[in-house]
Amino acid sequence: MGRARHTAALAVVFLLLSAPWAHAAKEIMAILSLRPTNIEAMGHNGEVLYALVSALERKKTVELVPRREMEEILYQAGLVQGDTAQMALKAGKVLGVNFVVFGRVTKAGSQIRTQLNLLDVRRNHIVHTWQPVFAGREDILNRMPGLADELGRAIRREKRQTAAAAAEAPAPQVRIGRLEAARSGTKVVLRWAAEGDQAPVGFNVYRSEKREGPYQFVGQTQSPVFEDIPSRADRSYFYRIGILSAAGGEIKDTQTAEIVLTTETMPYPPLILGGDAHIRHTVIKFVPSLRNAQAKIAIDRYHLYRKSPPADQWRRIGEMEARKGSQFDLTLQMADRSSLDDGGTYLYAIASVGSKNRESPLSDPLALTTVARPQLAMVQDSPAAGGQLQWPPVPGAAGYHIYRRDSAGDWHRIGRVEGGDSRSFTDEAAAAAASPAAYYITAFDARGETGPSNEVALAAPAASVPQPPADVMVQSGLFREVRVTWTRSEDPNVGGYVVFRGLKRQALKEIVRLQGRQTRVYLDRGDASQPLEDGRVYHYAVAATDIRGIDGPATATAAARTKPGP
Repeated sequence: MGRARHTAALAVVFLLLSAPWAHAAKEIMAILSLRPTNIEAMGHNGEVLYALVSALERKKTVELVPRREMEEILYQAGLVQGDTAQMALKAGKVLGVNFVVFGRVTKAGSQIRTQLNLLDVRRNHIVHTWQPVFAGREDILNRMPGLADELGRAIRREKRQTAAAAAEAPAPQVRIGRLEAARSGTKVVLRWAAEGDQAPVGFNVYRSEKREGPYQFVGQTQSPVFEDIPSRADRSYFYRIGILSAAGGEIKDTQTAEIVLTTETMPYPPLILGGDAHIRHTVIKFVPSLRNAQAKIAIDRYHLYRKSPPADQWRRIGEMEARKGSQFDLTLQMADRSSLDDGGTYLYAIASVGSKNRESPLSDPLALTTVARPQLAMVQDSPAAGGQLQWPPVPGAAGYHIYRRDSAGDWHRIGRVEGGDSRSFTDEAAAAAASPAAYYITAFDARGETGPSNEVALAAPAASVPQPPADVMVQSGLFREVRVTWTRSEDPNVGGYVVFRGLKRQALKEIVRLQGRQTRVYLDRGDASQPLEDGRVYHYAVAATDIRGIDGPATATAAARTKPGP
């Protein structure tokens, strides 16, 4: 009995950010920087951290995430290392690790008091907390190997408890949904979907000539598509699917697909070459199947089908006559202009229809996403520049229309920006406006215009700018970091601060924008690509920014030198 297998051409691709250590056999752990709770603890937190890292690397009981890679990933994710369980959980999920160690260090007289917490990321709970007190650097080095042993034992206990809980948990529920069988020439094409709380590793396909069985194994596949060639084409066939689990077992699903084969030759579907997505409009390009001509099957027309993933059903939305004469000279096109949303993703398939009104199976589907609505991301209401609107470019757009609502509540188009890569528009009239205005934008192309973006309100511009914060101070002598502090502003219009840094007093550059009027400290470590250097002098200044995003003048500069290298 012949049979054939084929993997579907369409797959929905999920891009996963995974670190190089994500599939190692050992337990993976990240150790976050320990937070010093007072100035006296500065430097001691690094001694405790690196003593623990060194001890664990010698023990080799767990695999540690390299610090440089960890800090770069956390920086790109916008996470600042801290000593809270919530922050550690976020960091663990971003890094893709099983355990995270975090904590703090306090210097009280001659004692170095430490708190270390071990977090199980998968179960989201603190496994154990250690609070060792050290007498000095030598005491840290002597006692840290024992602490590393305790940490390893805590991880092993947690693993045993996790395994026991998993053994007692109910078996995952997996089933086959929407099992369909269609004819394609001499083949039967099966398609289905796996539904449930476990991802299958593969499928077994079974066939019978009776609904009640017995069913015989005909093949195995890793994707939810299978092609079978039955031995005879003049009878009914029934199919069922077995689900292969990661544990090695098989779950036999009872859902059945039936197909009736005849000796009459069915048309073959066309081949979709691609398509274009526009604003609420799509175009699908295809060519007729050569196999119809080889089998001398006359094609009268084509049917266009569409569905919205993931659960929608195929619906016929269009029809076109087959081209007279040679049907292989040019690419054919079918367009869809019916009830499409901005930024919507749609699947398309085409069927060939023969002279006896026999319709072929659907072609391999094509996914197209229409042009999305733009999103206003920022508004600046500077008296000098007028009202400036900014937005990220929209792929597929030819330009943008700008709309403003006046005091009477009516919307008017006030501008047009050509070019899909455009990012901003300045309303010069906003500088002279006495009352607030509201704006939205739309994207356009040669075929139409999207719906409106989100609305933004632009306040009437004020003449004042925020005053610089007072008492800016910087702390020298820290290991590759500088602590910058200032007195928070009492102006209720201040919305945050901008910190500047430079190697020269006359050449400062913005390094960070901090939200919140109450903010009064920033710990500068540089970034992953350019950390602060040992024994280097850095100059700093701070400016306040108001709730409109307007920056005030910067303070006078203050200089600090990092701790010299050994």
